[in-house]
Amino acid sequence: MRFSELVADGIKNLDEHWDGGGKPLGLRGVEIPIYSRIALMAQVIDVFHVSNGPDAALREAQNRSGAWFDPHLVAAFERVAARPCVLGPAAC
Repeated sequence: MRFSELVADGIKNLDEHWDGGGKPLGLRGVEIPIYSRIALMAQVIDVFHVSNGPDAALREAQNRSGAWFDPHLVAAFERVAARPCVLGPAAC
């Protein structure tokens, strides 16, 4: 599909978890490409946001911090989510 190597590697490693419990290679921490870490967290946040709302999405990110998700990315998400209306009208 002519993705750059960084994007292709990010897609390949989308299911890796921060604690090493993911797939396909069992990468952990910063071994996981940053695009993979961002995409996995965004995917899970989106699912919880759509099905259960902004508070559930934030809780799920926090619950998976250090296990599935990079704690630094979760902290960044918390800062953004704290801004008024970022997570949609229900958060206003």
